[in-house]
Formats: sequence, structure tokens, C-alpha cells
Amino acid sequence: MSDADNEIDPVKVSDTISTETAMLAVSLVLFVQQNQDLMQFMVHFLAGNPSGLPVPDNLKERLEAPLKQAAELLVGAQVLNGFVRYRTPERAVTFVYIAFRYILYAGKKPTRAQSRDLWQRVWVTARQFPIVAHEYEQREQAGDLKDWVNEVQATARRQLRTFKDRLPKIQKSIAGIYSKAYKTFLGEA
Repeated sequence: MSDADNEIDPVKVSDTISTETAMLAVSLVLFVQQNQDLMQFMVHFLAGNPSGLPVPDNLKERLEAPLKQAAELLVGAQVLNGFVRYRTPERAVTFVYIAFRYILYAGKKPTRAQSRDLWQRVWVTARQFPIVAHEYEQREQAGDLKDWVNEVQATARRQLRTFKDRLPKIQKSIAGIYSKAYKTFLGEA
């Protein structure tokens, strides 16, 4: 055998992973965190020794919450990625808006008064980003701040709708992966 035969080919690494892979990874972490009692079961199963271990009756139901949370986290990460990759004042405000909507209202629609309060918080926070503060001051000096704020808020609301629209599709895709894994691991669907 030559030295060339003993060399290990370098592993090719992608700078991106599929949505399904990311969702599955995040869901599994959340699942294990939220179901400590199943940790031993999973360790034995992954070690290839599932025999004799009880199959939890409600495992599929326990998978649903982490799945939904993972979908929301992943779509949120995509929103953040959009801001990080293309840094604009508008994207920064949109990111803060979507984050606050989910943190404060769990994705539910706020009342009119809550919405006014939300936007005040969003702008106070977003103006902490230098890129937003600079644009805000320039627009204010130019006299077109109100129009710009209205345009940015309308864009942020559209992005929130897109964010919400993506969740069911991602969840459905990942549910298929979970269903296959569930059937493979536990012998049922």
C-alpha cells in the first residue's frame, strides 16, 4: 500500500444545511431537553440496543411541541440571516419587530393599543443599531421620517406574514421526516 492509499480524503463541508436537517437537529435537542425521562431510552436506542426498553405511549405527542418550536426558531434564524447578510436599516427594524411580536405576543395579533406600544419598543430598540440610528436621523433632517417609518413598518408586517406562512410548510415537511423516523425507530406510524 502506498502513502497515497493511506491518505484520508478531506471531508467536503457545505456552508449551508437543508431546512429539514436543521429542523431535525433543533427538534431533537429541544425534545431531549423537554423530556429528560426519555434520555436513557434514546441513549440505549441510539447505541443499537432498543430491546427490552419500554416504548413511551405518548412519544409522538411529545415530539410535536419541539417540532413546532424548532420550526419557529428556524424561520426566525432565516429572518436573522436576512438581516446579517444584507444589513439595511429596514431589515434591522423588521428583525426587531418579528422578534418582539413573538416574544411579547407569541405570534398572536396584538390589540391596537398593544400594537402602538409594540412599535414604540421596536423603534427604541432598533435605533440602538447604528445603521438604523443613522438612517433615522437622516430621514428626520430631510423631513421624510414619517413616510420612511410607515414604509418600514408596512414592510415589517409583510415579512411577518411571510414568516407565519412558512411555518406550516416547514412543519409539514419535518413532520414527514419525524413520521419516517418514528416508524423506523418504534415500528409504528
